[in-house]
Amino acid sequence: MSTSRNNTERQQLKSLFRYSDLKQLTTSPTRTSKDSKSLIDLIADSCPQDNRDSGVITSHLSDHELIYCVRKLNWQSAPSQIKTFRNYANYNPVHFCEDLKGFWSNASIPSASVSSVDQLWHDFQTAFVSVTDRHAPAILRRVAGIDNCPWLN
Repeated sequence: MSTSRNNTERQQLKSLFRYSDLKQLTTSPTRTSKDSKSLIDLIADSCPQDNRDSGVITSHLSDHELIYCVRKLNWQSAPSQIKTFRNYANYNPVHFCEDLKGFWSNASIPSASVSSVDQLWHDFQTAFVSVTDRHAPAILRRVAGIDNCPWLN
């Protein structure tokens, strides 16, 4: 590769990093030969303060070194929350289905007097939730803060 092309590509990469507000974390050479040392592997991060450590590890297996980055996963603790769960400890799917079928027996089939689909949906939802509450009651539990970590690769 020509030197002029290298300089152009290097400038484009630096410009991209500046435009995207990325900080290059790898500073040591990642490819070493008898004649040269080059930094060819990059770790770029928009929040470098969220990293505990990064660097280059010599593998001794080739002229190409291993790069790594260790994120601070618990750098920000989230407050605890109250969550609603269903208790399925005594849930029996056969009895649940029977109760649902019983709800839609001939006596429960909607008549022509129902004025709207919304009313029909509301009636079904109310009945379904009442059957579900009997078989798998809703419970409230306090859950420790969950750190929503960003996607890592």
